[in-house]
Parts: sequence; C-alpha cells; structure tokens
Amino acid sequence: MMEKGSNSRWGNSIGYVMIPLWMKSENDIFEYIRRSKTIMDRKKLSLEPLFSYTLFKLTVEVFGYKALRTLAMRIFGRSTVVLSNVAGPTEEISLFDHQISYVAASISGFPQALIVHITSYVNKAIINLGVDLDVIPDPHHLCDHIVEALQIMKSAVEEEISGDLGV
Repeated sequence: MMEKGSNSRWGNSIGYVMIPLWMKSENDIFEYIRRSKTIMDRKKLSLEPLFSYTLFKLTVEVFGYKALRTLAMRIFGRSTVVLSNVAGPTEEISLFDHQISYVAASISGFPQALIVHITSYVNKAIINLGVDLDVIPDPHHLCDHIVEALQIMKSAVEEEISGDLGV
C-alpha cells in the first residue's frame, strides 16, 4: 500500500450478512458448526455482502455520516447479537520496536446486549466481549462458559482426529 503507484487502498471495507442463530442441543458437537459454515459459505458467495457494502458506501457519499449512523442503528438495532471475526497478522508485529502481544477489535454504541469480536493474531485467537451489564451482570461467568465450550470442541476434534488415525 505504501509503494508509489500501488493499486491497494487504505481503510476498511465493511460488509455484513444476517444469519439466524438457533438454540438446539445436537448429539454431534460439530453439527451446529457444520450448519453455520454452510449458511455462511452460501451468504459469502451471494450478493448480500456486496449490497450491504455498496449501501453503506452510497449512504455516506450521498447523505453523509449522520445518515450512515442512522441506517446502521436501524439495521443493527434490530439484531440480538453482533459477531465479528477479523483475520489479523500471521506474523508478529512491532510498533516503535515494542512487540505487539495481541490485537483486539471492538465497537461501541450499538444497542445489543452482547457484542463478540474474534480476532486472530499469529497463532492466537483473541475473543473480545462487549456486554450490557443490565442484561449480562457477570460477563466473567460468560467468558468462563465460552472458554469451557472451546475446550470441549478442541477435545472433540482431538478425539475425532485420533479416531480417524486409528490411535
């Protein structure tokens, strides 16, 4: 991006997709993940992210940032949870010769009771929660449950892999 004549551009390009979340106990721990991945793959290949990006960009260019804020609040204000995932750097970075230990993205100002950001950095996943304390009074308890669920999934993957290898 910094090279002269580069076609790369600075800044973020944001598109969104709306997906339903369901609460159902599955016998297979990975069924929810498979179903979610199928839905997300279909949505990413559809025109929905492109239309959402174009709508936001056009709104800013024609009506300005105040209209963009109103539009975003109307869209995201009717959702229950906001989930965001960002692929971060794959190699460690430094800022003025100080190693960066993690990168955590966040937003604020939306009316959801729970906002979850997952950012990857080198070989780590950083989970950042934004909670409404009136709705979720103990966010640390929620974090403990998320960590426990991730450990259960990791163990299940390890078991499935060792079973496939005949170990």
